[in-house]
Amino acid sequence: MGIVYCGPYADLIDSYDHEGYADRKLPGGKVGYVARCSCGWTGSTLFEPSEDGREAAGDEWDREHLQPLISEAKRAWHRWADRTGGALQNVANLVRDRQFGHASRVLGRLITELETRQRVVEGLADGRDE
Repeated sequence: MGIVYCGPYADLIDSYDHEGYADRKLPGGKVGYVARCSCGWTGSTLFEPSEDGREAAGDEWDREHLQPLISEAKRAWHRWADRTGGALQNVANLVRDRQFGHASRVLGRLITELETRQRVVEGLADGRDE
C-alpha cells in the first residue's frame, strides 16, 4: 500500500494517479529502497534496506514529485481562469450560432471543472493548505 495525497489539491493533480511508495531494489546485488510513483516516476536515490530507508524513500517521493505537482496546481489558477473565460466566450458564440447541443456539452464540462475548483477552495478555507 502506498501514499495517496488527500489534501485540497488532490483533484487538480489527479492524486490517485500519483500513489507514492518505497520499492525494494536490488541494483548490482545491493538491496535498498527507491521512491516510486504509480505514474511511473522513480526517485534517484537508493536508500538503506531498513525502516528508516523506507521512510526516506517516501519522503523523497513527497519532496521531489508530489510537492512540485501541488506547487504547479497552486500557480495554475490564473491560467485556468483565462481558459475558462475563453470557454465561456465559446459558449456565447455557440448559442449565437444556435449550436445549443454543443453549447450544453461545453457548459457541462465547465460545471464539472467549477465543482472541482470549489472543492479545492473549500478545503483551503477549512485550513488544509497541503
